[in-house]
Amino acid sequence: QQSQIIVRSAVSAEAFTFRHALIQDAAYQSLLTSRRRAYHDIIAETLVADYPDIAETQPELVARHFMEADRPRDALPLWKLAAQRALARSANSEAIRHSEHAFESANKVSDATARPLELLATELLRGRALTNSGQLAPGMAAFLRAAEQARDLKDATSFAEAVASFDEARFLANEHDDASIKLLEEALAMAEHSDGHARSQLMSRLARCFLLIGDYEQARSYNDQAVELVRQLDDPDALFHVLVNDFLTPTEGRSRNESARRRVLVDEILVAADRLDEVEPRGRALSCKAYFSAEEGDRDGLNEAVSDLAHTGEEHEMMHLQWIAQHGQAMLAILDGDFANAEKLAEAAYGIGQQTHGSAADGVYGIQMFTIRREQGRLAEVAPVIKKLLDDNPKQAEWKPGFALVACDLGFAEPAGRMLSEIAETGFSFPLDAKRSITLAYLSEVCANLEEPKYAEGLYELVRPYRHMTITAGVMTVCYGSAGRFLGQLATVLGDWDRAEDHFETAIAMNKKMGAWPWLAHSQHAYATMLQKRARTGDADAAHSLMAHAQETANRLGMTALQAKLQGRLH
Repeated sequence: QQSQIIVRSAVSAEAFTFRHALIQDAAYQSLLTSRRRAYHDIIAETLVADYPDIAETQPELVARHFMEADRPRDALPLWKLAAQRALARSANSEAIRHSEHAFESANKVSDATARPLELLATELLRGRALTNSGQLAPGMAAFLRAAEQARDLKDATSFAEAVASFDEARFLANEHDDASIKLLEEALAMAEHSDGHARSQLMSRLARCFLLIGDYEQARSYNDQAVELVRQLDDPDALFHVLVNDFLTPTEGRSRNESARRRVLVDEILVAADRLDEVEPRGRALSCKAYFSAEEGDRDGLNEAVSDLAHTGEEHEMMHLQWIAQHGQAMLAILDGDFANAEKLAEAAYGIGQQTHGSAADGVYGIQMFTIRREQGRLAEVAPVIKKLLDDNPKQAEWKPGFALVACDLGFAEPAGRMLSEIAETGFSFPLDAKRSITLAYLSEVCANLEEPKYAEGLYELVRPYRHMTITAGVMTVCYGSAGRFLGQLATVLGDWDRAEDHFETAIAMNKKMGAWPWLAHSQHAYATMLQKRARTGDADAAHSLMAHAQETANRLGMTALQAKLQGRLH
């Protein structure tokens, strides 16, 4: 409105009539362009001089007039301020537009010395806006360009910022190899010893990178150095990243003491995130809480974390947080046995995930749909997909346990047994990653269904460290309830009835407490099967009661596959 008032006072009605009458004439076009620039110049100068509140709260308005007046050097700081203001309130789409305009203005700066510095600053700004909006691939590209520019300018501070931001985007995109490591080590070598903040940030990220590729010795070395430096500096940002590193690779099982320690750690991470008062650390902290709660069977904590994460993602337009929260809601629906709603949520999450994480979203979606279809007795629909994944990655064994389970469930015992044998030849050697526990769980079911004692003891020892936990994949992908069910099945194959009974009792108690109804029904069925095999006094009646409860749940939730297993066994 203020701009319109200024325009009306600066431009006469005669000038507008003159413009429209002669708009086709090139000479007059040039004249009009000159006049238009002059008008925008007057508007910009007037806003800055007479309306400072507008210039402060709406810098993009003044910046646009400076751009139209062909004054990019004056427009640039205002576009940058506008982008930073948008980022501060998580208006990420708006921040991207403003940062693009800032980059355009920087590119038009005539000073050859100042231009590269401004291009570097705006590239960093653009990368941050893209990453915050969930556009991770373009964000990484922007940070790489910024790193190259900073290297050419010998700007160690900006190089460290660009590299750290690039690594953060790669982490969010679930891309783990040595691409970040080389850049981070270069940045660490460039950082002055006096710049403790930059060094602690870089070391904590190097520790994370080495953790994710399985080089635990290097990870420990960098993490110890980062911890020591962080304590000296009282650096909340670096402290947060060091604490979070503890959650990046799953533990191989957990003692009661370790559970207590990690619960304290989760609280520390949440406090550190609150201290930073930034959206991304808050989202990361909530993800840690959700993962820990799922593994511990703490349904209230899991529900709260997913709800808070969804709210944070929506409120701040953080698409990658929305993706995590959405597939977290799908996981909760699977725990409830609401498979129709779980499928809708998984589909919606996949749509978001494709925008933010590309093909990295396939794995989460694939595991969730595999779980849903298996309970619905529709595994034949996903078998071709799993076979294609297996064929496309013949040297990667990650999908083979799932395919063995599909074959087993569909009645193809021979190929299922062959795959189990092939995997056993590796010593069941799986990386300590987000899929480890469910991989072992899948193989345990195959072994139990085939009643193959040859491999049961080895699998039992690998699953046993999870005995106080649930079987959970990644950050809110799937949770299969208490590990006790799988341990009980393996102990049944081994004929160790007392151990099996103890594990099934644990599984039933935990699954009931966390409201994991499908997995409770499966635990009851497996327990009943064991009791029928043991055949002690009272086992038949106990087995009948357990199967009745399992069938009631299977009927209520539409668990077709379990219904088929129970059919005829209650009579």
